[in-house]
Amino acid sequence: MVDRSEIFPYTRIKGTYANETVTSKINKLKDIKTILMNNHIKLNMIFGFIGFLLGRAVILDFLSPFGLAFIAVFAFQEIGMGYVLAGTLIGVYTMGQSEILLKYFVSAIIFVVFHLLSSRWRMNKKAVAAVMAAAANFTAGYFIFYIKNYYLYDLLMIIIESLLISLLVFVYDGAMPILKNFKARKVMSSEEVVSLSILLAFCFVGADFTLYGLSIKNISMILLIMLFSFYGSAGTGAAIGIILGVIQSLSGSILPGAIGVYGLCGLLCGVLKNIGKIGCALAFVLGNALMTFYINGSTEVLIKFYEILTAAVIFMIIPKGFMEKALSSKKIFASDLLKDKTYNKRFKQYTTDKLNEVASVFDELSATLKDSASSTEFYSQIDAAQILDQVVNRTCLNCGMSSSCWKRDFYKSYQYLFNFLTQIENEGSIKLESIPKAFTERCIKPEEMISSIRYYYDLYRNNLVWRNKVNESRMIVCDQLREVSTVVSDLALQIDVDINFNRNMEELIIVALDTQGISVQDVVVAEGESGIAIDIKVPACGGKRDCIKNILPIVNKVTNKKFVKKDMMCMVKNHDLCDIRLKEAEKYQVATGVARKTKSGVVSGDNYSFIELKDGKTMLALSDGMGTGYKASVESGTTIRLLEKFLYAGFDKALAVKSINSLLLMKSNEETYATIDISVVNQYSGEVEFVKVGAVATFIKYEDHVDVIKVGSLPVGILKNVEMEFVRKKLQDGDFVIMVTDGILDSNQSEINKERWLAELINNIKTKNPQKIAEEVLDSCLEINGGIACDDMTVMVAKIWEPMK
Repeated sequence: MVDRSEIFPYTRIKGTYANETVTSKINKLKDIKTILMNNHIKLNMIFGFIGFLLGRAVILDFLSPFGLAFIAVFAFQEIGMGYVLAGTLIGVYTMGQSEILLKYFVSAIIFVVFHLLSSRWRMNKKAVAAVMAAAANFTAGYFIFYIKNYYLYDLLMIIIESLLISLLVFVYDGAMPILKNFKARKVMSSEEVVSLSILLAFCFVGADFTLYGLSIKNISMILLIMLFSFYGSAGTGAAIGIILGVIQSLSGSILPGAIGVYGLCGLLCGVLKNIGKIGCALAFVLGNALMTFYINGSTEVLIKFYEILTAAVIFMIIPKGFMEKALSSKKIFASDLLKDKTYNKRFKQYTTDKLNEVASVFDELSATLKDSASSTEFYSQIDAAQILDQVVNRTCLNCGMSSSCWKRDFYKSYQYLFNFLTQIENEGSIKLESIPKAFTERCIKPEEMISSIRYYYDLYRNNLVWRNKVNESRMIVCDQLREVSTVVSDLALQIDVDINFNRNMEELIIVALDTQGISVQDVVVAEGESGIAIDIKVPACGGKRDCIKNILPIVNKVTNKKFVKKDMMCMVKNHDLCDIRLKEAEKYQVATGVARKTKSGVVSGDNYSFIELKDGKTMLALSDGMGTGYKASVESGTTIRLLEKFLYAGFDKALAVKSINSLLLMKSNEETYATIDISVVNQYSGEVEFVKVGAVATFIKYEDHVDVIKVGSLPVGILKNVEMEFVRKKLQDGDFVIMVTDGILDSNQSEINKERWLAELINNIKTKNPQKIAEEVLDSCLEINGGIACDDMTVMVAKIWEPMK
């Protein structure tokens, strides 16, 4: 068979060329499609189209500041400036006004030159771009003004146009985060919404096209107001309406007096949105009708009914799913994520009343116990009568002289016994020789009578002692109940007064986090006396510490303050939501060091603690139990644990010490005591409060000297009433607080003034590390005593330091 291609070679070659040409064209189309589908290219094309519309926007028949400001924004943000510049110039060209086109062309050239010259300036790029754009517009406008020989009014309009350009740069910049990342953004701040709406409004001014006698610009504006009112709020709808009304008025589409029409329509749409889309559309018609009769007094409507109807139809046929996807399901505003805190006043008042009721219950319980707890040291007339009645029943009841003594001579017999009872009370016993002769002559059982009086009196005294102990316990409970009442009342007061929720900061934080692609469930910013506390709820990161790496820097930048986590542990709820709790960083931090040596080598009778309290305070506590070993450790450990619980719960330090003292008194019949040495550091002010009960001196190491804090008092657990003294000192960055037990001071037996000796030892230490200071103090004391600990020895050092900003 003969190959056709051999007979007709030209046909084969021509067909091959044709196939290759088609394939090449298809590949080129695919390449073009790929380019157009590129997200970056699509975004730049959208920006170019916006520039096209802004280039067509003209107000007051001459002013056209919108396009150049948009170019300036893209210039300092260094994205897609070429697309925007080309689109804007094309839009100006389609207007057919040669003077505006010339001014824009010259302004663009001048601005690009300025921008290239200032690209390496270390200044605020936004401000520089605004000034350069205004200067470029004024230069080009003045050039045309000089050539055309216009009036002074025209020069004034050029100046106004230049100022508008500089202002619009800041307005457009507020909308850029939304335009650049609209799909990823889930929330928008009110400022971003207003900036975006202004930008879109000016775009609508440039989109002045008509279709079948209906203005596309007017329909788009009406639709925009309905959307923002329905998916936002009444206030936002009114704001958008007023902005669009002003734009319409400036473009000459409506009379200046009709600006409020759009605002009222937006407000009514937001108010009636609960009825649905129908209610929103009817609200717009109603608002337009009301303002028409108010302004015109006639039936000539300000906004055409057919344009409202067209916009309403489009608004109602837009699928809800599409809008929810586009606007992230009503998360268009950051305020939608913030719970409506208007109920907080009622809730706060309800909580305050409840807490006050609880406080009054504790107060009443305290008063009831106080009334029933009456402590007595001497017997009363009733007690004496009871004692004597028991004596008579035991001794005289079966006596043959009972009738003679207690019927005929009752008062004389009672007086004898009462005198004996008084003598036992005063002297402790009754001697037989001191008994009146008249009594021994009358009573046939004098010795038995005296013995009975003594027995029942001793029994009464024992009962009295235990009764007083019970009353003392009641008074302790009474004081504690009263303090609980005080704490609850103070809590109610704090809830009612001290806490203030900063809604503006909450919105700023939500928007800033959303801008960085961090999904936020809720943000609460509470301001109190101890600073600002922020709670942020975000999806759990699975232990990646996103809160420290990503969220914390954003919060610090937004608030212009430094925050730290309250708790370094992850607060995960329901395995999918993390509760990040931040507090304002304190001015001062506390670094601690501890060194100790036991006498027995097993258990130390000294115990210590340092914990962070509420309101930016840190407590350092040191307790020395009686003696050494296990028993002393139990007493001091109990003291430290109770101190931690009392002070962390907000109890007063004096009540905490008093309660611990009472507990140690009741805990055992044996003699037990423990010292209490407390230093509470206020990390905001640097003030330190010292509380000492039976503790040895505390030392404050400054840069050039050492102060001694010494208070004389007995330890807790010895006397019923404990004496306390409070000392306050102001510390600065680099100061140290050194707390020791008596084993440290008593290590140098040869020194009389042990406090001065230890102060000199501390002053000679050069290291700034608190742990090394504690170790050097302990080693020096052991070295003086031959390396032997004659008592339990503990040194606790706290350094006050200010972090670098």
